[in-house]
Amino acid sequence: MKKLSNWLPFIGILLLVSSCYNTPSDDDFTPGNLPESVRDFIFTNYSGYRLDNIHTEDICHDSLVLEVELEDGPGPDVDLYFSLDGTFLFAAKDISVNNLPEAVANAITTGFPSYVIDNNSDDLERFEFENGSVQFKVKLRPAVGSGSSLEVIFDANGTIICQDGSGSNGNDDNGGDDNGSGDDNSNNNGGNNNSGVPGSVSNYVSTNYPGYRISSAHNEDLCDHSIVLKVELEDGPGDIDLYFKLSGEFLFAAIEISPANLPSAVKAAITSRFPGLDIEDDETERYEFPNGTIQYKVELERDSGSDIEVVFSANGDIVCRKD
Repeated sequence: MKKLSNWLPFIGILLLVSSCYNTPSDDDFTPGNLPESVRDFIFTNYSGYRLDNIHTEDICHDSLVLEVELEDGPGPDVDLYFSLDGTFLFAAKDISVNNLPEAVANAITTGFPSYVIDNNSDDLERFEFENGSVQFKVKLRPAVGSGSSLEVIFDANGTIICQDGSGSNGNDDNGGDDNGSGDDNSNNNGGNNNSGVPGSVSNYVSTNYPGYRISSAHNEDLCDHSIVLKVELEDGPGDIDLYFKLSGEFLFAAIEISPANLPSAVKAAITSRFPGLDIEDDETERYEFPNGTIQYKVELERDSGSDIEVVFSANGDIVCRKD
């Protein structure tokens, strides 16, 4: 995930900010109570524009941001995105499909062969960052039928930054299977429904987990705050979750285990580092990495009812934690 340098620094800001705020509603923001830094930024950089709308927006990696829509200015209408404390993130401008870089168009053709670009005015945008980097938000709809649409953000080289679906990351209920294709998966790579899943991921599943079916695929925020693609498999010898970088590179497999099967070193670490906290039975997993490394994810419940997610090495060292 470190390679996504154009985006992840902003994710870090958003995660830090969101931990200090109660989730706001659109009513919390008006022109009169915008953070001073937002007002100053607009006055300095977009004088002559009219503020059309202010609301919170859930970007496809599930980070809540503030969107300020500007129009009637000396240039094209523009949407500005800020963290909830007023830090500028990026500007978004509508573009046509002809303005997509060739690398992005090729990535869509290769990675989403059953989808086409939805070229409505609000569904194709160019994100412009202060460091000069650009990204492209594209809405994809099924080429055939009425399945779920996907929202995908690419960098200029065609690498997927994040993706989401209309509803549950492209896995809403359309009267068929979990991925909304409306069929029974019987003729799709051994039962895998690959709608919206990068080709490298579906190929990895077909090669390494024959007989399994992809039941769900969505972005996940790990306890180190990296955003990854989680692919849930079922109908095999045992259910399993696979984690990939957003670019499609395999990271690790996760298998649910009983807390009783945790290594003694991990149990001792929990007792010493988190005295009095209980392990949730159905939230304990073993992470298996390609190099043979093993880690263990546990969820510990406080008396208040809130949870702590902790990942341990096999030796009981804390890899990361998320409160």
